[in-house]
Amino acid sequence: VPIIPAYAITDYKAQSKTLPNVIVDLESCHKTQLAYVMVSHATSLDGLLILRPFDPKRVQSHASQEFQD
Repeated sequence: VPIIPAYAITDYKAQSKTLPNVIVDLESCHKTQLAYVMVSHATSLDGLLILRPFDPKRVQSHASQEFQD
């Protein structure tokens, strides 16, 4: 059986890093901010892979009342 090396990090561990290839599971996001953290560390769209379909509501947010005024 061939061994395939793999590496994974959490969204928190990815903060302050830039990565050439990123695979994200946006369906597992519990907060909009986490989705931003997950996708914003890819250095290009070519290096970003979204693992599975996700509900767009998971990544949509509304501006706070402070910014709406």
